[in-house]
Amino acid sequence: MNTALNTREITSAFRVLFGADVEVTDEFLRTLGPSGLKVTFRRKALELHPDRARIQGKDENEMAEHFIAVTQAYSSLLAFLSSEDLSTTVHRTNPQPRNTPREDPAENRASETGGKTHDHFWQGLVPENRLLLGQYLYYSGIISWRTLIKAITWQRRQRPSFGHIAATWKFLNSEELHIISAERVFGERIGGSALRLGYMTPYQRSAVLGFQRWLQRPIGEFFVKKGILHPGEIEYLVKAVQKHNIRFR
Repeated sequence: MNTALNTREITSAFRVLFGADVEVTDEFLRTLGPSGLKVTFRRKALELHPDRARIQGKDENEMAEHFIAVTQAYSSLLAFLSSEDLSTTVHRTNPQPRNTPREDPAENRASETGGKTHDHFWQGLVPENRLLLGQYLYYSGIISWRTLIKAITWQRRQRPSFGHIAATWKFLNSEELHIISAERVFGERIGGSALRLGYMTPYQRSAVLGFQRWLQRPIGEFFVKKGILHPGEIEYLVKAVQKHNIRFR
């Protein structure tokens, strides 16, 4: 394997994706693996895609050349890392390789008990159906599963609760809210319970949900605040998910 690593083609391809400062060693390759390479390629391709030239104020033709170089480097390295000899070596030495060589800023932090929180990056294809922005980022390999959950939790905490809005609008009083909470079926949302029990009309429930969504902060703000993505990248990704979803109207 070391002989192959010394070839000019493989070394050059690694530098295209990881930069000249990365030392390509056996340990690095075992940690990387084909899945880690895929995540790195997706992030690099996103960074250099010609469609983002205007956002970054760069020349589109120059970015297109870099994008092609990254794609070619990925193809060469994927074939190299997927070779039978290398796969056997990686599996024998490190049966549970890390999914990505560059950790998500929000992943794998120690829990209160001192352990590690399980996390992973999606390694398959992007699903052929409509997706929300957070889902698109996860299925594109840009963020981890744990980061997606943290983003959704953050977003929901930015908006007032269904019960608070319903009470403010006098659709429900405190006694009715208490009864609804007590009668909720497992997994049922409070709006669904209120509708099922006859305390709200479908129109009232829809009005509260619509107002709640209107007050909700864009999930992209979470990724910007955490330093995971830049505002320009969010703008590009919003357009990307819109382009993806338009096929599934």
